[in-house]
Amino acid sequence: ALSPEEQKVYEEWKAKYGVTAPPV
Repeated sequence: ALSPEEQKVYEEWKAKYGVTAPPV
């Protein structure tokens, strides 16, 4: 599970790259 901070970064990453795979 993502922490609130990680979730925020993840949402920004998805918005930037337009993908659904988690950043690893």
